[in-house]
Amino acid sequence: MVGFIAGLFVGAVCAWVVVQYFRQNMRLMNEEKQRLEQERTLVLEFMHNLVEGVGEDSPRVDLYRRIVHAAILGTGAVSGALFVPDERKKLHSVAIEGVFPPQRPLPPGTEEKLATRAEFIRKTLESEEIAFGEGVIGQVASEGKEIVVNQPDSDDRVAHHRDPVLRIRALLAVPMYFRKRFLGVVAVANPSDGMGFTDTDVSMVSSLAEQAALAIHNADQVHLQMERQRLDLDLSLAANIQGMLLPNKLPEVKRLELAAMYQTAQQVGGDMYNVIELPLGKIGVAIADVSGKGIAASLLMAICQTALEHLARDGKGPAQVLSGMNEEIIDEIRADMFVTMIYAVIDPVEQTVQLARAGHELPVLLSVPSGNSALTCRTISSEGMALGMVPSDIFDAVIEEVTVPFHPGDVLALYTDGITERINEDGVEYATSRLMDVVRHEHRKGAEAIQSALLASVESFAGAAAPADDMTLMILKGREPVENSKSSA
Repeated sequence: MVGFIAGLFVGAVCAWVVVQYFRQNMRLMNEEKQRLEQERTLVLEFMHNLVEGVGEDSPRVDLYRRIVHAAILGTGAVSGALFVPDERKKLHSVAIEGVFPPQRPLPPGTEEKLATRAEFIRKTLESEEIAFGEGVIGQVASEGKEIVVNQPDSDDRVAHHRDPVLRIRALLAVPMYFRKRFLGVVAVANPSDGMGFTDTDVSMVSSLAEQAALAIHNADQVHLQMERQRLDLDLSLAANIQGMLLPNKLPEVKRLELAAMYQTAQQVGGDMYNVIELPLGKIGVAIADVSGKGIAASLLMAICQTALEHLARDGKGPAQVLSGMNEEIIDEIRADMFVTMIYAVIDPVEQTVQLARAGHELPVLLSVPSGNSALTCRTISSEGMALGMVPSDIFDAVIEEVTVPFHPGDVLALYTDGITERINEDGVEYATSRLMDVVRHEHRKGAEAIQSALLASVESFAGAAAPADDMTLMILKGREPVENSKSSA
C-alpha cells in the first residue's frame, strides 16, 4: 500500500514537471513570437515613416532622426546616434537622441562644469571626428560588422566617463550598407532596463539599418532627380531668355555687309550680340561676354540688352552708351559677375567706325589699299574696364572712344574669347594672330564667306578638342552703294 501511494506521488510529480516544462516552453515560444511580432511591427512602422521622410521635400537630418528614433524604440535604449562618413573617411554624428556618450574621453574638468556640461557635450558630439578603425564606431565602419559591448569596463574601445550620466553600460553599433556602398553607422547605448543588449536587439537594429540604408539611397535618388529637374528648368528658362534676346535677323544695309554667329559650348551660354539701326543710316553693333551661366547670366544679358537699346537709340556715342550701361547694372550685378563689351557705331556715309571697349577682346580691322597705302590688318586698341566691376566715376575716367576710317572693302571682326582661346589637342590656343591671317587671306570675299572661313579654320585647328567656351563672331565689311556699282559697270 505504501509502495502504491509512493508510486502515485512520483507519477504525479513527473506529470507536474512535464506540464510545467511544456508550459515554460509555450511561454518562451509566446514571448519569442511576441518579440518577432514587435520587431515586425516596428520595422513596418519604421519603413512607413521613412517612406514619408523620403517623399517629403525635407532636410536630410529629418530622415536621420527618424532612423535613430526607431532604433531607440526597438531596443529600449536611453540614447542613440547616427554617424556618416565624409570624403576623408571621417565619421560625423548627424543625428543624436538622448544623451549619447561621446566616443572619446572628455577633457579634464569638463564633467564638473554642471552648468555648461549639457551644451558642451552636445557641441562635442557634433564636432567629433571618428576615424575608420577608431573605437567601436570606427571599427564597425572599417570592418562592416555589428559590434555589441555589454561589458564596457574591460573594453579598451569604449570611452570611460566618470559622470554616471555619460557612463557607457552597454553599446550596440550596426553598419548601414546599400549593396556595397557604406552609408554610416547607427548606434544605441544603455538599455533602460539596465541590462545588456540581446540578440533580439541586434536583429532589430540590423533590420532597421538595412531599411534605413535603402531609405537613404532612395532619398539620394529622389533629391538627385529633383535637382536635375530644377537644373533642366533653369537651363530651359535661360535658353528661352537668351533666344529672345539675340537678333532673329540682321538688317540689310546698302553700304555694309553683316554676318554674325553664336555657338554655345553648353545648353546655355554667356555671350551676346546685337545690331541696331540708328538715324542717318548709321548702324550700332555690340558684342559682349557675360561671366557665368544659367538664369543669372541670362537675366544680366536681358538688363544689358535693354540698356543698350535704350541708350543707343538716344543717339549717344559708344563711350556714353557703355558708361550708361555700367551705371545701370553696377547696383544690380552680383559681386562675382561682370560683362565685357564692345559697342561700335558704323557710319557708311562718312566711312568711319567709332567704338569703345569695356574690357573686351581687341577688335580686328583690315584696311584695303587706298592711294599710296598698303593693305593692313591690325587690332584697334582702346582703354576700358568691364561693366559692373567699378563705380561710374572710375569707369568713366578710364573708358576711351576711338574713331577709325572704314572704307568699302575694309573688314571689321568682332569676337569673344571663345574664338581666340579655343584650345587644340596639344593645349595651344588659336590666338588673334591666326584670326588675322584668315581675314587677310579671305578679305576679298563677302562677310558670310569670311565668317565661314574663320569658323572652318578654328575647327580645323582645334581638331577633336571640344570647345570650353561659347564662340561669337561678327564680320562687318564696307561696300560701295548698289547704285554706284551699277553706274560704274
